[in-house]
Amino acid sequence: MFDPFVEHVAKGLNVTEGTVAFRRPEIFEDGSHRGAMEPESFFHVALKVEDIDECATFYREHFDAELLERGDADSGAGATAVNYAALEVADKRVYLFDRAPYEAAGLSSEIPPGFLHFGFVVDDIDQAHQELTAAGIDFIMEPSVFGDLKIAFFADPAGVRIELLEHRHR
Repeated sequence: MFDPFVEHVAKGLNVTEGTVAFRRPEIFEDGSHRGAMEPESFFHVALKVEDIDECATFYREHFDAELLERGDADSGAGATAVNYAALEVADKRVYLFDRAPYEAAGLSSEIPPGFLHFGFVVDDIDQAHQELTAAGIDFIMEPSVFGDLKIAFFADPAGVRIELLEHRHR
């Protein structure tokens, strides 16, 4: 099944829109490529919700979600000053936030409830950040420590926010 959104994220675009530029990686006949940051895996979708408990109950009751973790804004500062629930639904995670880490850090204006971003795991976030910055991509939030993770955010040409995350303690 062809999914143009996945193609778009995986391959990049030959366009410049505002200050965000994506370059198409060089793809060889054998399917290998050079010039694109390579995520290790798709990790999660993040949603901004008004009532975390109500939404967590919905996902547990209707999608057999397992509650993996709760975060409390009072125990954090800056980007980590968020309330959230991490759920496992099927083989992926769904994060329910009261506000996005980049909102809490004052790096974006308030975002309405709904889709916040999706996240890819990378082996080395600093290397990925360097490669994407060299390709002309501006970051919403530079690599920052978030508990056991190191995270960074940028947007694609359509404005869809993407998180890169590195597990710091494997």
